[in-house]
Amino acid sequence: MRKILSLGCLLAFAFVCASAVYAAPGGTITGTVKGPDGAPFRAAFVRTQNTKTKITTMVLSNNQGKYVADNLAPGTYDVWATSVGFKGDPARRGSITVEDGKNLSFDFAMQKSPVQWSQLNKYQAGVLMPEAPEKGVVIQECFNCHAFGKIAAVGRHDEDGWRDMIAVMEREGITTVKPDLENTVVKYLSTMFGPNSTTPSSPADLPAYQKIKQEHDYFSDEALNIEYVDYQLTGDPRDRPGVSNDRRSEGLAYGRSVQQGRDSRNSADGGWLGLAHAGGTLRCSEIRSQDRKIRRVCR
Repeated sequence: MRKILSLGCLLAFAFVCASAVYAAPGGTITGTVKGPDGAPFRAAFVRTQNTKTKITTMVLSNNQGKYVADNLAPGTYDVWATSVGFKGDPARRGSITVEDGKNLSFDFAMQKSPVQWSQLNKYQAGVLMPEAPEKGVVIQECFNCHAFGKIAAVGRHDEDGWRDMIAVMEREGITTVKPDLENTVVKYLSTMFGPNSTTPSSPADLPAYQKIKQEHDYFSDEALNIEYVDYQLTGDPRDRPGVSNDRRSEGLAYGRSVQQGRDSRNSADGGWLGLAHAGGTLRCSEIRSQDRKIRRVCR
């Protein structure tokens, strides 16, 4: 009997240890996303952001409209859902307390909303941006360091306003822009994306948009398994996931994401993001597929 009890205790101990090893750490936020008609909404990006660390986990809702964001570090979070051409209702759920081993559930309803220029990827922006002699320079010199959404998200400005945007990057040490290049970029942006510009406020109003749109029905089922983790980082080149030691001294970071089950260089939420300069504030994404393989992207 003593041996049997000992064996039983040993098995129980092994079970407890195994459970501890394989148990998912952190908390979990789940829920369902529905469309305007009340049906499950597929491929909505649901973001959970730690309000202290600014780490943002992004997952996509599946074919049943369900999403799961797990392994979240304990803390206070904001949660919101987005999709091109839609806005979430509620727009954001704030002050959510996540604890180890606890599951929380929050649902969202997606409502139709105009497509924003900031929601376009580099390829789409290159097709839809108004033609002008300066267009190629803007795409080549500006979009290699950050996605088009970074430019479109700051709104429309006159020449002085766009120069102020460039000055901010220079003050933060992100880059140095030569006067000739600054004049070229400012001329194009103030003309095409200025307060008096005739460029439509929504790119969906342009006929060519229908040929290149990538809305929530664009994603493959495999792509719905991707999980993105965004880190808000300092300008220190050493403070970047995925940067090899030989690159850290140069302050460069390269990345590639996966979308549609293949490498993509034009994804609005990932994609080829070129090189990230030292200085300023950078963002790195840790992209996990269903097989839990991790890819990191810095921008």
